[in-house]
Amino acid sequence: MLAPYEGSSSSYGTLLLTADEVFEIGIRAVNSGMSLATHAIGDRATNQVLNGYGMLREYERQNHLPQLRHRVEHLQLMHPDDILKPSQLAVTASMQPLHLTSDMYTADRHWGKRARFGYMLNTILQTGAPLIFGSDAPVESPNPFLGIHAAVTRTREDGSPSEAGWYPKEKISLAQAVTAYTQTPVEIAGKPGKIGSLRPGAKADLIVLKQDPFTLPASELYSIRPSAVMVDGQWVIEDQ
Repeated sequence: MLAPYEGSSSSYGTLLLTADEVFEIGIRAVNSGMSLATHAIGDRATNQVLNGYGMLREYERQNHLPQLRHRVEHLQLMHPDDILKPSQLAVTASMQPLHLTSDMYTADRHWGKRARFGYMLNTILQTGAPLIFGSDAPVESPNPFLGIHAAVTRTREDGSPSEAGWYPKEKISLAQAVTAYTQTPVEIAGKPGKIGSLRPGAKADLIVLKQDPFTLPASELYSIRPSAVMVDGQWVIEDQ
């Protein structure tokens, strides 16, 4: 953390990598054609990772290397001065929406007013940075509909903390949440048109739903379950 946790004058958490260390690791990676994925949760951790990526982008430019798709995993808390950096650096925010509803009370308790800069899904999208979603399973459930519900409502399944949701300005639309689970990850993986969408020539990985997420109340999105599942053109779960 850049400042101590609430109620402490000396507890900052543990910084495992400085910006310079991220940069040094990154040099070895990009010279081997590999992009970086770095975990960062606290605002100092995200600051150091983004600053390291900034130096790495300059290194790529100076050495005429391709601009690889580096990403930050979690990106749970940012200092206001760092909010534009993912977009400016073309760095992907790889986030897990269920973390926000699992952690919101802990975040309020230990981050205090800084929590309003936590899990900034809408802000990240508005800045133009790529946003992709995952589960961090087994830490959270791999069920994407639970994550979609959290991203769209910013509430738990029981409706807490309120009907408006936790820091509701950071809610995103259902279409944005679905895109963050499907199309954008495919683009970041460099496989557009091959997976992650329903189109001729794409791999036939798909699910069948009896409920239309776009007509269902947002508060019920967590309840969606597939009635059939196809993997690579073969039904592995068939509609009964």
